[in-house]
Amino acid sequence: MQQNNFNLGLFGRTYLDTIVYLDKINLGETNKAKKIKKTSGGIFNILKANIPTVTAYCYSDSQVEALIISEFETSTRSSIVHSLCEKAKPAIKEELLDWLHIAYVDDISHPEILDDLETKFSLDFCTLDPREKYLHLINNASLIFDSRERKPLYNCIKTDTPLILHDKHGCECIINGESVNRGFTEPMENIHVNGAGDIFAGIFLSEYYNSTLDKAVESASRITSSYLIE
Repeated sequence: MQQNNFNLGLFGRTYLDTIVYLDKINLGETNKAKKIKKTSGGIFNILKANIPTVTAYCYSDSQVEALIISEFETSTRSSIVHSLCEKAKPAIKEELLDWLHIAYVDDISHPEILDDLETKFSLDFCTLDPREKYLHLINNASLIFDSRERKPLYNCIKTDTPLILHDKHGCECIINGESVNRGFTEPMENIHVNGAGDIFAGIFLSEYYNSTLDKAVESASRITSSYLIE
Protein backbone atom coordinates (compact mmCIF):
# COMPACT_ATOMS: atom_id res chain seq x y z
CA MET A 1 0.00 0.00 0.00
CA GLN A 2 1.35 3.41 -0.98
CA GLN A 3 1.87 5.64 2.03
CA ASN A 4 0.80 9.28 2.13
CA ASN A 5 3.18 12.06 3.06
CA PHE A 6 3.01 12.80 6.77
CA ASN A 7 3.78 16.28 8.14
CA LEU A 8 4.95 15.55 11.67
CA GLY A 9 5.71 18.22 14.26
CA LEU A 10 8.20 17.37 17.01
CA PHE A 11 8.12 19.39 20.23
CA GLY A 12 10.57 18.97 23.10
CA ARG A 13 14.14 19.50 24.18
CA THR A 14 17.10 19.22 21.86
CA TYR A 15 20.01 17.24 23.24
CA LEU A 16 23.72 17.39 22.55
CA ASP A 17 24.62 13.77 23.21
CA THR A 18 28.03 12.32 23.96
CA ILE A 19 27.53 8.56 23.69
CA VAL A 20 30.11 6.20 25.17
CA TYR A 21 29.86 2.69 23.72
CA LEU A 22 31.32 -0.18 25.71
CA ASP A 23 30.67 -3.85 26.40
CA LYS A 24 29.82 -3.40 30.06
CA ILE A 25 30.59 -0.74 32.62
CA ASN A 26 32.38 -1.71 35.83
CA LEU A 27 31.66 0.90 38.47
CA GLY A 28 34.69 2.12 40.37
CA GLU A 29 37.06 0.88 37.66
CA THR A 30 38.71 2.34 34.57
CA ASN A 31 36.56 1.32 31.60
CA LYS A 32 37.76 1.19 27.99
CA ALA A 33 35.30 2.61 25.48
CA LYS A 34 34.85 0.90 22.11
CA LYS A 35 33.71 4.18 20.58
CA ILE A 36 32.70 7.70 21.63
CA LYS A 37 30.23 9.57 19.45
CA LYS A 38 28.85 13.09 19.58
CA THR A 39 25.42 13.51 18.02
CA SER A 40 22.15 15.40 18.33
CA GLY A 41 19.45 13.69 20.39
CA GLY A 42 16.10 14.34 22.01
CA ILE A 43 13.46 15.13 19.39
CA PHE A 44 16.11 14.63 16.69
CA ASN A 45 16.29 10.91 17.51
CA ILE A 46 13.00 10.41 15.68
CA LEU A 47 14.56 11.72 12.47
CA LYS A 48 17.17 8.95 12.59
CA ALA A 49 14.56 6.44 11.47
CA ASN A 50 14.77 8.08 8.01
CA ILE A 51 11.11 7.49 7.20
CA PRO A 52 10.81 8.63 3.57
CA THR A 53 7.17 9.77 3.79
CA VAL A 54 7.71 11.97 6.89
CA THR A 55 8.39 15.68 6.68
CA ALA A 56 9.40 16.85 10.16
CA TYR A 57 9.03 20.28 11.75
CA CYS A 58 11.05 20.62 14.96
CA TYR A 59 10.08 22.95 17.80
CA SER A 60 12.58 23.12 20.65
CA ASP A 61 12.00 24.87 23.98
CA SER A 62 15.39 24.16 25.59
CA GLN A 63 18.81 22.65 25.02
CA VAL A 64 20.36 19.92 27.13
CA GLU A 65 23.76 18.25 27.22
CA ALA A 66 23.80 14.52 27.93
CA LEU A 67 26.47 11.93 28.67
CA ILE A 68 25.10 8.51 27.70
CA ILE A 69 26.62 5.15 28.61
CA SER A 70 25.51 2.48 26.14
CA GLU A 71 26.27 -1.10 27.23
CA PHE A 72 26.44 -3.81 24.59
CA GLU A 73 26.24 -6.89 26.83
CA THR A 74 23.14 -5.77 28.72
CA SER A 75 21.50 -3.77 25.86
CA THR A 76 20.90 -0.91 28.30
CA ARG A 77 21.69 2.78 28.46
CA SER A 78 22.21 5.21 31.32
CA SER A 79 22.47 8.97 31.03
CA ILE A 80 23.55 12.06 32.95
CA VAL A 81 21.95 15.30 31.75
CA HIS A 82 22.66 18.97 32.27
CA SER A 83 20.45 21.84 31.10
CA LEU A 84 22.30 24.39 28.98
CA CYS A 85 19.62 26.95 28.25
CA GLU A 86 15.92 27.53 27.93
CA LYS A 87 14.53 29.08 24.78
CA ALA A 88 11.61 31.38 24.20
CA LYS A 89 8.27 29.63 23.87
CA PRO A 90 8.20 28.33 20.29
CA ALA A 91 5.35 29.23 17.95
CA ILE A 92 3.97 25.94 16.66
CA LYS A 93 2.61 26.38 13.12
CA GLU A 94 -0.30 23.98 13.31
CA GLU A 95 -1.45 24.80 9.79
CA LEU A 96 1.64 22.94 8.49
CA LEU A 97 1.08 19.81 10.53
CA ASP A 98 -0.90 16.59 10.31
CA TRP A 99 0.26 15.58 13.79
CA LEU A 100 2.35 16.89 16.71
CA HIS A 101 4.45 14.55 18.85
CA ILE A 102 5.67 15.75 22.25
CA ALA A 103 8.88 14.15 23.50
CA TYR A 104 8.78 14.31 26.39
CA VAL A 105 5.77 15.91 28.03
CA ASP A 106 7.25 15.37 31.52
CA ASP A 107 10.50 17.07 30.46
CA ILE A 108 9.54 20.27 28.63
CA SER A 109 9.83 23.90 29.71
CA HIS A 110 6.58 25.23 28.21
CA PRO A 111 3.78 22.68 28.74
CA GLU A 112 1.19 25.46 28.52
CA ILE A 113 1.61 25.39 24.73
CA LEU A 114 -0.32 22.13 24.68
CA ASP A 115 -3.48 23.50 26.30
CA ASP A 116 -4.91 25.06 23.13
CA LEU A 117 -3.78 22.61 20.46
CA GLU A 118 -6.20 21.88 17.64
CA THR A 119 -3.86 19.47 15.82
CA LYS A 120 -3.92 15.79 16.73
CA PHE A 121 -1.07 15.10 19.11
CA SER A 122 0.71 12.28 20.92
CA LEU A 123 2.63 12.26 24.20
CA ASP A 124 5.76 10.42 25.22
CA PHE A 125 7.10 10.16 28.78
CA CYS A 126 10.58 9.62 30.19
CA THR A 127 10.35 9.98 33.99
CA LEU A 128 8.56 8.42 36.95
CA ASP A 129 6.33 11.46 37.51
CA PRO A 130 2.81 10.42 38.59
CA ARG A 131 0.77 10.22 35.42
CA GLU A 132 -2.27 11.70 37.18
CA LYS A 133 -0.50 15.08 36.86
CA TYR A 134 -0.98 14.85 33.09
CA LEU A 135 -4.48 13.38 33.02
CA HIS A 136 -6.04 16.31 31.13
CA LEU A 137 -3.39 16.00 28.41
CA ILE A 138 -3.65 12.21 28.33
CA ASN A 139 -7.41 12.44 27.77
CA ASN A 140 -7.01 15.01 25.00
CA ALA A 141 -4.17 13.20 23.21
CA SER A 142 -4.64 10.77 20.33
CA LEU A 143 -1.85 8.40 21.45
CA ILE A 144 0.36 7.90 24.51
CA PHE A 145 3.81 6.28 24.35
CA ASP A 146 5.78 4.95 27.30
CA SER A 147 8.16 2.18 28.29
CA ARG A 148 6.48 -1.03 29.47
CA GLU A 149 8.58 -0.93 32.65
CA ARG A 150 6.56 2.15 33.67
CA LYS A 151 3.20 0.41 33.19
CA PRO A 152 2.35 0.52 36.96
CA LEU A 153 2.19 4.33 36.71
CA TYR A 154 -1.05 3.89 34.73
CA ASN A 155 -2.80 1.53 37.16
CA CYS A 156 -5.16 4.27 38.35
CA ILE A 157 -5.76 5.78 34.91
CA LYS A 158 -8.48 4.64 32.55
CA THR A 159 -8.74 6.56 29.31
CA ASP A 160 -10.03 6.10 25.78
CA THR A 161 -6.64 7.30 24.52
CA PRO A 162 -4.60 4.30 23.33
CA LEU A 163 -1.57 3.74 25.57
CA ILE A 164 1.33 2.18 23.64
CA LEU A 165 3.84 0.46 25.93
CA HIS A 166 7.05 -0.81 24.35
CA ASP A 167 10.13 -2.79 25.32
CA LYS A 168 12.47 -5.34 23.74
CA HIS A 169 9.61 -7.87 23.53
CA GLY A 170 7.47 -5.62 21.34
CA CYS A 171 4.56 -3.38 22.23
CA GLU A 172 1.17 -3.53 23.90
CA CYS A 173 -1.86 -1.30 23.34
CA ILE A 174 -4.05 -0.54 26.38
CA ILE A 175 -7.42 1.24 26.26
CA ASN A 176 -9.48 1.91 29.39
CA GLY A 177 -7.14 -0.24 31.42
CA GLU A 178 -7.54 -3.29 29.17
CA SER A 179 -4.93 -4.76 26.85
CA VAL A 180 -6.51 -4.78 23.38
CA ASN A 181 -3.59 -5.62 21.11
CA ARG A 182 -0.02 -6.80 21.30
CA GLY A 183 2.79 -6.87 18.79
CA PHE A 184 5.60 -9.27 19.63
CA THR A 185 9.13 -9.46 18.31
CA GLU A 186 12.09 -11.65 19.16
CA PRO A 187 13.91 -10.07 22.13
CA MET A 188 17.18 -8.53 20.97
CA GLU A 189 20.34 -8.94 22.96
CA ASN A 190 23.78 -7.40 22.54
CA ILE A 191 22.69 -4.23 20.80
CA HIS A 192 22.96 -0.52 21.55
CA VAL A 193 19.49 0.85 22.29
CA ASN A 194 20.05 4.60 22.57
CA GLY A 195 17.14 6.42 20.90
CA ALA A 196 15.19 3.19 20.32
CA GLY A 197 11.99 4.47 21.98
CA ASP A 198 12.02 7.66 19.89
CA ILE A 199 12.62 5.73 16.67
CA PHE A 200 9.81 3.33 17.61
CA ALA A 201 7.42 6.26 18.15
CA GLY A 202 8.29 7.81 14.79
CA ILE A 203 7.74 4.54 12.92
CA PHE A 204 4.53 3.83 14.85
CA LEU A 205 3.08 7.27 14.06
CA SER A 206 3.90 6.94 10.36
CA GLU A 207 2.28 3.49 10.20
CA TYR A 208 -0.75 4.63 12.19
CA TYR A 209 -1.30 7.72 10.05
CA ASN A 210 -1.31 5.62 6.88
CA SER A 211 -3.12 2.56 8.21
CA THR A 212 -4.80 1.38 11.43
CA LEU A 213 -3.90 1.02 15.08
CA ASP A 214 -3.74 -2.78 14.71
CA LYS A 215 -1.35 -2.50 11.77
CA ALA A 216 0.86 -0.02 13.63
CA VAL A 217 1.03 -2.29 16.69
CA GLU A 218 1.95 -5.24 14.50
CA SER A 219 4.60 -3.58 12.39
CA ALA A 220 6.28 -0.87 14.51
CA SER A 221 8.24 -3.22 16.76
CA ARG A 222 9.31 -5.38 13.83
CA ILE A 223 10.54 -2.41 11.79
CA THR A 224 12.29 -0.87 14.80
CA SER A 225 14.04 -4.17 15.53
CA SER A 226 15.29 -4.36 11.96
CA TYR A 227 16.53 -0.78 12.18
CA LEU A 228 18.46 -1.40 15.42
CA ILE A 229 20.06 -4.56 14.06
CA GLU A 230 21.19 -2.71 10.96
